Amino acid sequence: MKGKHYLIFSSDSKPGGISSMLKAHVIALMNDNNRITILIPEQSNIPKELNIFIKKLGINDDLLAIITFSKFIFYLSKIINTRLFKNIFADVDGCFVHNARLIKFVKSYTNKPIFAVNHTGKTSQKIFYKEADLIFSVNKKITNELIDFGIDESKCIYCPNALLEFPEEAIKKQSSKEIVIGALGRMVEKKGFEDFIKALTIMKEKGYSFRAVIAGDGVLLNQLKDLATGLPELEFTGWITNKNEFFKKIDIFCQPSLFEPFGLTIIEAMAMAIPVISTDCDGPRDIIVSEKNGFVIPIRNSVFMSQVIIKLIGNSLLRNKIGEEGRKLIFKKYRINNLSLLLKINLEKYYSEHSR
Repeated sequence: MKGKHYLIFSSDSKPGGISSMLKAHVIALMNDNNRITILIPEQSNIPKELNIFIKKLGINDDLLAIITFSKFIFYLSKIINTRLFKNIFADVDGCFVHNARLIKFVKSYTNKPIFAVNHTGKTSQKIFYKEADLIFSVNKKITNELIDFGIDESKCIYCPNALLEFPEEAIKKQSSKEIVIGALGRMVEKKGFEDFIKALTIMKEKGYSFRAVIAGDGVLLNQLKDLATGLPELEFTGWITNKNEFFKKIDIFCQPSLFEPFGLTIIEAMAMAIPVISTDCDGPRDIIVSEKNGFVIPIRNSVFMSQVIIKLIGNSLLRNKIGEEGRKLIFKKYRINNLSLLLKINLEKYYSEHSR
């Protein structure tokens, strides 16, 4: 099956997991020669980022159209069927929806199939997925939860995120006595940076030498800086636009999240052969085999986190082994080719079964 025209629709304008998966789906579908129209808020940063990757990957940009909408027209279109949305939905073979609450909205405009992307597994959104034709969920737990909720198993598909590009070479660290430990993300409670800082504090109290860096911004930034006043070893870089440069500076990557449906930064770090320590959240649990290609630790356990970091600091062979195994895993399972194939198989099956 080739040459379908898909609409990819999101009302989310913030950078993060939803925007990264939306971009991955666009590239994955275009890789199979499908035509794509993206429908997103006018303040979204997705168009600029997508154009960069499309040129870099050599994909035919004639297959892509981007339509943006204002908050006003979106809310108006919920009340009355506007010409903008009527015209958009009239010309597609199927619609990928990156927010379960949009499914009802889409159904008011078209009877074309709706393919929902389940990013978070929020309990309050399960009821909306019943109206979708297929649901692509980012981790195994929320896939099974939809089935337990009563949605037909054939509609529920485990569909992890993927890297838009796989780094050609792993990071080759310069020999140094001082290990750099990194963390990256939005400064919000669910990202667990408080526990990361506490783990570093435990290490310092035990006399270990290290440097650490947290990249990102958010409402808790000043609070976290206050917590780290006794840690001159820790640098807060603020928001970064080049993750590769961040990863090149670190030896160990920590993801201390309290809740993580997937964990894009985990596969980004692993792809560069950086050993990863992650808390035992739904997404990371699918990716990491603990002590083989990374480490999975209990949530909110700074002592345990510090112990694993110390273990890696003191063993360069272990760091290299874990890093290499992680890179192999990402190459095998989490490249854009994997996502292209998964979507192709499931969409072909859907259209084959519904064309009779």
